[in-house]
Amino acid sequence: MRATWPVSALVLEYRNPERTIVCVQSLIDDGVRDVLVVDNSDDGGATWKILKGALDGMPAVACYRAKTNLGFAAGVNLGLGMLRAERVIVINNDAVVSDGAVAALSTAIDEDKEAVVAFPKLIHCGRVMEEVHYNRWTGTLSSRPGIGKFGVPRGCCMLVARDRLGAGPLFDEDFFMYGEEIELGWRIRRLGLRM
Repeated sequence: MRATWPVSALVLEYRNPERTIVCVQSLIDDGVRDVLVVDNSDDGGATWKILKGALDGMPAVACYRAKTNLGFAAGVNLGLGMLRAERVIVINNDAVVSDGAVAALSTAIDEDKEAVVAFPKLIHCGRVMEEVHYNRWTGTLSSRPGIGKFGVPRGCCMLVARDRLGAGPLFDEDFFMYGEEIELGWRIRRLGLRM
């Protein structure tokens, strides 16, 4: 099934251009036609030089070099502000998408008109990870829902329906790195939206 909306991708790079190149190639191989890489490395241009050399020949890929390490939340927000697509896959540079992942995420968003975020099953070190829930009382994450818990999108890979989420940044920039997806999950719940 073909997605209703075109999908762009945003990859935030931090000092690992080899992984980023593999990630970008997996996105292109799975049908993404517009990929933005934001280099957040702040390493004197060493990463930037490798990225530009490897990705310059790919017409579907644009690269932007941040002046400093903005952190994950601000780096993603910057990149999203540069993209026009209503559907954007935000993916860590050390992740790769499997065949059909983009279409599956697009279909999930298209079929659930109240969903603002879709995220895939993740395979990490041979273990399949699905939903994650944050317990407000204990500050712990678990795979099961329950009293005092709310769902949290997987920050390492998610398709965001920007037109449904409303104006403003995706992530709260008070979080430099880690925890921003928990705040996003809480905001989605508070607004009565779905993942």
